[in-house]
Amino acid sequence: MQEKDSKWKVSNQIEINLPSSAVWDLISTPCYLLKVHPHLSANECKDWSGVGSTDIMTYPNGSQVHRTVKAWMEGVGLDLQVEPYANGAITNQAIVPVEWRISPLGEKRSELKITVYPFRMKGKRGLKAIYAYYFRFKPMYKTYFIAVLKGIKHHLETGEIVQEDQFGYHPYFSAAKG
Repeated sequence: MQEKDSKWKVSNQIEINLPSSAVWDLISTPCYLLKVHPHLSANECKDWSGVGSTDIMTYPNGSQVHRTVKAWMEGVGLDLQVEPYANGAITNQAIVPVEWRISPLGEKRSELKITVYPFRMKGKRGLKAIYAYYFRFKPMYKTYFIAVLKGIKHHLETGEIVQEDQFGYHPYFSAAKG
């Protein structure tokens, strides 16, 4: 997995009114994203059972990413490697490490946290880097992860499938407004 630059990481978390085992059961299920992700139109699962598992996420705007599980921590979370995907192949343009972590908050509550280490920020310094991080990458990733986390919480607590853009439009991933 690509080295992580923790200086530029972006994280978000949400409390879920269910035990951590319920959260793990969901995120360790093949193609679960189709039930919870408000900015996803397709999720092709090659395998989803441990290290080396992969899937392809297709967004409503047509862009795709390929995810590979690099660490599978039963009941605790996943470390993923996310890469752009186009024309049936990984583009090797960028490798983005992403961590999913579940923490119990008692017997009937838990927290799910997603952390990304944006590849474009790795090794960057100076005012341009600070501006890009605080005014572009961090707000966009936070908005995206808030929507995904809300989708997971909503699905787990209600059993309902999350609808496209249910928690708001996202300029990077939603279909173009017309």
